[in-house]
Amino acid sequence: MHDTQDRARERIKAVVSGMFGQAFLDWGEMLGFEGSVGACTVRVLPHAPGLLERIVGDGLLVRTRLEIRGAGEPVLLVIPAVVLGTALANALMLPVEAGAKPSVDWDNAGHVDAIKELVNLFCGSASAALGKLGVRGRVSQTVDELSIHPGSCGDVELPGEGRVVCVQVATSVEGGQAHGWCLVGESMAASVAR
Repeated sequence: MHDTQDRARERIKAVVSGMFGQAFLDWGEMLGFEGSVGACTVRVLPHAPGLLERIVGDGLLVRTRLEIRGAGEPVLLVIPAVVLGTALANALMLPVEAGAKPSVDWDNAGHVDAIKELVNLFCGSASAALGKLGVRGRVSQTVDELSIHPGSCGDVELPGEGRVVCVQVATSVEGGQAHGWCLVGESMAASVAR
C-alpha cells in the first residue's frame, strides 16, 4: 500500500512539474523568458480557514478546470509574483532596474490584459504537458472556467471535499526564486496518478 502511495505522489509531482515546465518553455520560445522548475513536494491537507491565503501569498491565484479521462473538477494554480512579473516584463519589453524584481501594476489595463493572455498560454501549455506525459486530459482555457485573482483569494474555495492535494513547485527566474502551487481534490489527484 505504501509503495502505491509513493508511486502516486511521484506521478503527481511529475505531472505538475511538467505543467509548469512546459509553460516556462513555451513562454521562453515566445517571450525570451528564462525560467526553470525544481523540486516538487506533495501534501494532502484538510480544508482549513486561511490555508488558501497562506499558499497564495503575493502570487496570482488562477482558478480553472482540470479534466482527466472525461471527469472534471476545479483546479487552483498559484503563479509566483516574481515569475509573473518577469514574464510580463519580457512580454511587454518593460525596463527593469538592476537588482529590482519585475512586478505587475494591477491598475494598468495593459498589464492586466497581458497577464490574462499569459495565464491562458500557461493553461494551454499545461494541457500539452498532460498529453506528453500520457495523461488524457486538459486544463481549461474557457472564459467561463478560467479566472485570475491577484494577491487575494476572493470567494474562491479549495477544490475537493474535506482534503486537498497541494503540490508545491520550486521555480527560478531571472528575478529570483519562489514556489508555485497546484491544488486539486483527492479524487482528481487519484485520476492524475493513474
